[in-house]
Amino acid sequence: MWKGFKELKTVTACLIILATIGLIGWDVYVAWNDLKGDTISEITMGWAMHKPFIPFITGIIIGHLLVPGTIKSWKEKLIKQLIMWPIVVGVFIWDLMTPPIPFLMAHPWVMFLAGAPLGIFLWKQDPEISGVK
Repeated sequence: MWKGFKELKTVTACLIILATIGLIGWDVYVAWNDLKGDTISEITMGWAMHKPFIPFITGIIIGHLLVPGTIKSWKEKLIKQLIMWPIVVGVFIWDLMTPPIPFLMAHPWVMFLAGAPLGIFLWKQDPEISGVK
């Protein structure tokens, strides 16, 4: 399928690098114009301050990506997924249905910290299984 690539890991790594370079390039470009609020970080912060789900899901993803763990069995993984996803959906629905909360608008990191343990404990990335080691 992908001739010239030993495995899809190489393609994925190249896509991550290209996307990162593209996003950094765009951010630098828009940072040098006279318009305010058009960089990726400014837009993301605006979203995070008005929608607590954004820092919450970011915490989950960062916890998943950066803190390795071990998965003992498919049953353990299934049980943890059955715990995590209703919480994620519940926070998303709560975020859609409630007006902005001033404390969370001023401190979006609180929802980030609430999400990180879900990524760490309930959505583990086992280095043995994923082939990272």
